[in-house]
Amino acid sequence: MDTRRSSEPSSSSSPSSPSSFSRKQIKPLKQGMPPSLGGSMPMYTLFGITALSLLGIVLVHNQQNVEKQQLHSGVVRDIERLRLREERERITKQQSRS
Repeated sequence: MDTRRSSEPSSSSSPSSPSSFSRKQIKPLKQGMPPSLGGSMPMYTLFGITALSLLGIVLVHNQQNVEKQQLHSGVVRDIERLRLREERERITKQQSRS
C-alpha cells in the first residue's frame, strides 16, 4: 500500500471543496483602480492640486481686477485734466479778448 499523497485531487472529492486544493484563494482587485492606487493618498493629492489651482486662478483674477480699476482711474484722471486744461484755455482766451 502506497502512503504517499498524490498531488492530484482524488476523484471522490469534488473540485470545489476546500480540502481538494491547497492553493490560497486569490482576492479580487477593487474594480476600476490598480492595486497601487487603492489608498486615499491619490484622492488627497488630487484634491490638493485642484484646490491650489483654483486658489491661483482666484488670486490672478482679483489681481487683474485691481489693475483694471487702476488703469481706469488713470483714464478718468486724464479726462479730468483735459477738461480743466480746455477750461483754462477758454478762460485765458476770454480774458485776452477783453
